[in-house]
Amino acid sequence: PALLSTHNGKVFSMAFGGQLGSWTLGSEISFRRLAYKNFIVPGSTYDATGDSNSYSLALYGGYDLSVKQSWNIHTALSLGISKSDERITLTHFTVPTYAASGSHFQGSIRMALEYAFSDLCAAHVGYRFTYLDELGDFDSMPINQFEFGLRLNL
Repeated sequence: PALLSTHNGKVFSMAFGGQLGSWTLGSEISFRRLAYKNFIVPGSTYDATGDSNSYSLALYGGYDLSVKQSWNIHTALSLGISKSDERITLTHFTVPTYAASGSHFQGSIRMALEYAFSDLCAAHVGYRFTYLDELGDFDSMPINQFEFGLRLNL
């Protein structure tokens, strides 16, 4: 099997919803960009250029577990659809450019440690695993993310 390796990517996401006790329910929108760097087949590595851009809309559900005053562990699950554009150019191949565009399933699980500065604002650091389903000739894409962000309770 062949693999594509990427440079570190960027993700911007926003979740909108409501808090029902310890539960959070709502929707999430996001944009993700990854740049490809290598095409790897058993025994060989080739240079690759190109990128993966995804826009997604998902339903978001989370649960907060209070650890200490002002400290919280937030777990969450999101399920939705992603619109992706994939393009890769490979050197040393007779068909050097591959591209695909379309919509597909996206799901993620998340865990974060939050510190509340007030009832209105909390900062968090966490981990998220995201799965993007297959798109054209591109196989599914598991993505490991480390997150930093703010949570606003308006």
